[in-house]
Amino acid sequence: MSLCVHRVRGQSMSPHFNHNDYVMSFSWRQTEFCVGDVVVLNHPRFFTIIKRIAEINDQGELRLRGDNPASTPSEEIGWQPIHRVIGKVVWHIQPPSEATPTTNGV
Repeated sequence: MSLCVHRVRGQSMSPHFNHNDYVMSFSWRQTEFCVGDVVVLNHPRFFTIIKRIAEINDQGELRLRGDNPASTPSEEIGWQPIHRVIGKVVWHIQPPSEATPTTNGV
């Protein structure tokens, strides 16, 4: 069983996950994946990526996509074997807004 925290880099998953947000992923031997799940994956070309599962083929490979239309196309990411998945995203942590004013009672 594995729980990991990952920092989102870039805007490929925007508007759901934005640059500098954090996500927590969960993985264990019997994790089941479904179309629509968001996963963290070790990609041979793009390294650690966070993407949504668009399709699962009969061999259990995943076709991934970003939520942002400007994201790297699924065809460029290619079909990915499940063994490259670090975990399924189970929690989204947004950083506090820098624009949020604070009051000190003065």
